[in-house]
Parts: sequence; C-alpha cells; structure tokens
Amino acid sequence: MSTVVCNASPLIVLAKAKLLHVIPKIFERAFVPQAVLDEIAAGSSDDPIRGVSPKLLVVDSGADLPPTIPTLNLGN
Repeated sequence: MSTVVCNASPLIVLAKAKLLHVIPKIFERAFVPQAVLDEIAAGSSDDPIRGVSPKLLVVDSGADLPPTIPTLNLGN
C-alpha cells in the first residue's frame, strides 16, 4: 500500500459512485488538504460528496505531508 494526496475531483466521482470506502482499502494513508475540503464545501448542495462526513474522507492534517507537495501548487 502507499500514500496519496487527493484533490476534489476523484473524491467527488467516488462519492457519486458510492465508492469512497475503497480509498482506505487501496491506500495506507490519504492526505486530503483543507483546500480540497473547502472546494467540496463550495460545490453544489446536491452533490453526494457534500453529505459525507470529513472523517470518512480520510482527512489528514498535513503534518506528515511530504515537504515537496506544498511546493507543487496543485490546483492553482
């Protein structure tokens, strides 16, 4: 198993397909940055991802995030 940093799109698609539960089965650790949670919260109110608890999204504070990740400007 491995570690992943996840943006909003895969989470939204997995929620629509009712497959969010596969994330912890595939990845040992999944980082979901706060900016991703903010993007999800700003989405359509009828989007299935909006009804999912952040705890189910395998949210990680980023404290152990590899130092190169923030420098990649992902999503900007």
